[in-house]
Amino acid sequence: MPSWPIGREPEFAQLTALIDAAREGHGASALVHGEAGIGKSRPASAVVEAASSAGFTVLSCHGIRGAGAAGFEGLHELLLPLLDRIDALPPRRRMALKVTFGAEGEPADRFITGLAAFTVLTAQELHVARLAAQGYTNRQIADQLYLSHRTVGAHLYKVYAKSQINRRSQLATALASDTLD
Repeated sequence: MPSWPIGREPEFAQLTALIDAAREGHGASALVHGEAGIGKSRPASAVVEAASSAGFTVLSCHGIRGAGAAGFEGLHELLLPLLDRIDALPPRRRMALKVTFGAEGEPADRFITGLAAFTVLTAQELHVARLAAQGYTNRQIADQLYLSHRTVGAHLYKVYAKSQINRRSQLATALASDTLD
């Protein structure tokens, strides 16, 4: 168990419950706020350590108001660990993120850049999508990946939203047409 201030175990339990929920496909967020110096960094570090230990990829960034003209410094820091997945995006979104990361080109509309950031599929989502496109049922995918069938359904729900499709039958086409893969 990560180092946690004595007497603050209930807060740690609440925050790590979010990790357990995420494992089952239920996303959530928590805001830790307060005056400088009251100990916000320690809970955040403990939860990051717990999530990493549980096998999650942890993405984070530090917002700095007015840090740059483009305003994408936080996005750059957040998505840097996922840079290898940018090439899987549809062309317009791929170029928007590449320009955001410093490639030559016209700056993209903020909406397109945000959409591109949102549509970067996690490795697990992509794996589930590939199996579903091959005709596996949610239960078969769950058995193969050691997940619950509800988690598989949650991953597919996210894949559909990110790729703007609405039926399982569209997965193979989306994967083949570079919309997902």
